[in-house]
Amino acid sequence: MAEDGVMYPPDQPPVVGREAITKYMASAFATPGFSVTWTTGEIHIASSGDMAYSDARSRYTVPDSAGAVRTIDAKGIAIWRRGSDGEWRCVADIWNGAPE
Repeated sequence: MAEDGVMYPPDQPPVVGREAITKYMASAFATPGFSVTWTTGEIHIASSGDMAYSDARSRYTVPDSAGAVRTIDAKGIAIWRRGSDGEWRCVADIWNGAPE
């Protein structure tokens, strides 16, 4: 993630900045029963070569409020920026449910 990146999880407020995103993700992965897999779809790079976006499908396994494990299918878009160092970093990541 970019230092100024923003993550938009479903039904939650935005998570702003690399440090906050790192904490958010660490908390998710520390949750017993949590897992995620995803497949990146198409990647579109701007003609300028410094911005891009990609789409993805993902599957989350999470415990619900009653402790039962449930699976959530999702779809999303990520926006990428190439830094002056040539590295690509995500600047925005948003996803929501995608029932089969």
